Amino acid sequence: MTTLRTTLAAASALAVLAAGPAFSQEQQDAAATVHERLATLVAPPEGVGGPVLGMARILNRDGLQVGAASFQAAPNGTLVRMAFTGVAPGPKGIHVHETGTCEGDFKAAGGHFSAAGGDHGFWHENGPHAGDLPNVYIPEGGETTVAYFNERLRLDETLFDADGAAMVLHAKADDYRSQPAGESGDRIACGVIEPLSPQAAEQPTDQTPPVRAE
Repeated sequence: MTTLRTTLAAASALAVLAAGPAFSQEQQDAAATVHERLATLVAPPEGVGGPVLGMARILNRDGLQVGAASFQAAPNGTLVRMAFTGVAPGPKGIHVHETGTCEGDFKAAGGHFSAAGGDHGFWHENGPHAGDLPNVYIPEGGETTVAYFNERLRLDETLFDADGAAMVLHAKADDYRSQPAGESGDRIACGVIEPLSPQAAEQPTDQTPPVRAE
């Protein structure tokens, strides 16, 4: 989608420019190239599926972009597309977190997003959280692209609330059971989920979250 790619590229350019002297022109050019490539990888095929209502630029602790994510509305959930580059190989936990703040060690992003409550993990009888996603497996080359459908994640006012939400990549694999985050280790990268339109918080009025059987 040309519109999505243009929007993501503009957001990247503004973020790099805002850093001022922290980035040389060469670094800014390299960052823009990385972002454009990642934005292309997470953009859905033109005319396929619902609207893309959110995006995230995922940065490591050095402020370098190592990933991107797009959030596309579906009738019964959300399709999350993610692309990563320059990440150490191995399985990594990836979650949507409850606060749209990515600073320092990324703990400011809070716990996992879970509007309906419950516990963490696919293997937990009271899980998973709405923000729980399958592990991302990074190959030796450090790059991968994945798409996960999440029926619990809704692109509505619970996600796009006053304090926002964020994507957080962890150093280790999520075991899908341990509390509160699956023993997935340090938070190594983080990206604030930005709504792409004013309608983002109003989109899924007909998407009633599934009711968990007692």
